[in-house]
Amino acid sequence: MKKFISLFVIMIALFAVTSCFIDAGTEIEFVSMPKSVYPVGYSIEQAKGEISVKVTSGTNTQVLNLNSSLLTISGLDFTKVGTYTLVVKYDTVSISYEYMVVNGEEKDPTEIDIDWYDKERSTFYLQDLGDLLGFAAIVNGKVDGLQDNFENKTVYLMADIDLTDVIWTPIGEGPRKVVGETNATPLNVKNSPQKGMFQGTFDGLGHTITGLTDEGYIPQMAAYKSSTFGDIHGATFGLFGRASNATIKNINVVNMNITGFVGYNTTTSEHLKIYSDASAALVGYSYGNMTFENCSVSGIIIGDDASSALLGRGYGEAGNTVELTNCTSDVEISLSREGKAGGLIGFTVKVDVYFTNCSFTGVNNMNQERINELKDEEREQEKRMHMPGGFVFCYITAKVYRDNEPISPVD
Repeated sequence: MKKFISLFVIMIALFAVTSCFIDAGTEIEFVSMPKSVYPVGYSIEQAKGEISVKVTSGTNTQVLNLNSSLLTISGLDFTKVGTYTLVVKYDTVSISYEYMVVNGEEKDPTEIDIDWYDKERSTFYLQDLGDLLGFAAIVNGKVDGLQDNFENKTVYLMADIDLTDVIWTPIGEGPRKVVGETNATPLNVKNSPQKGMFQGTFDGLGHTITGLTDEGYIPQMAAYKSSTFGDIHGATFGLFGRASNATIKNINVVNMNITGFVGYNTTTSEHLKIYSDASAALVGYSYGNMTFENCSVSGIIIGDDASSALLGRGYGEAGNTVELTNCTSDVEISLSREGKAGGLIGFTVKVDVYFTNCSFTGVNNMNQERINELKDEEREQEKRMHMPGGFVFCYITAKVYRDNEPISPVD
């Protein structure tokens, strides 16, 4: 854990940007936010270079970092521990931000950190990898006495995150089915070993997550109920494993590499093959309404079924929708067995799907046996795959292969 308590830091930050004064039509706002916490001895020049503001006066807009001679800066002091207020002034207009200075100590960047969390709040800010890992741990109920699905709450990602060489546990990990082969919903997972289904808004603020992979991830089979009967079906994987009535927006995932994983049976102490039938870079499995806005994904996915870039498998009830707006996929998708795959969404049932200004420019590999099966199942698939919303301003330039032979995307 961090050596300081930042439980109150985000509360401070929440109210900090309240001093934006408007004078004669001139406005000033932060573009690149200051940090909530700085270590003692931090470079003032470096801090100035990292922070920028946007000044709008009439029809003129300019973005300036704090080294600009047009700005007057006060309140930057990293000499000793304390709480300080940064004031940025442009002419007669100013904006302020309150921050803390602490005794800085090196920490393991992969160490889970939940100091940013306060259950009474509805807005949260993740500053680094440790915070993101803490976010996953809270949703997954891996923190003693603490589990939160973040329903009606918003989580902001404040920095780019490198997951290269990180063993990633999905936010909302767990199977898509519970006891009795019932699809997982926020209600029926409450008493299961893995309770979490993310139900809030995750806003990446345009940041990039690099190197997401399932390599090394071993879900504990106690959650899968059928773990004593051999291989397990119904596993989920993605940045978010399971989500419901959630929004994911303004996030980019690059150099993704999802290739399949094994599970561990805690009863028999044996490793088992996991058949992942809900894999995607962003959300493996969803139930109910889902919204994706301004998301892009690139990389490789090898799944068993329902594999795609943004959403692997989307289920729900009549009237539920899955909406994708301004989303792009440049993913090479392959199936290790018979199954369904798509450039943006792998498979849906009952939900209405709407695409607006979306594109798929990757590669989709399917084997001939599965294509024949899909033709035989055409009527059944039409009953189950429900996309009345259609496509608005979307395009596909993907390469599609049948048994390693290129075919038309609409063949």
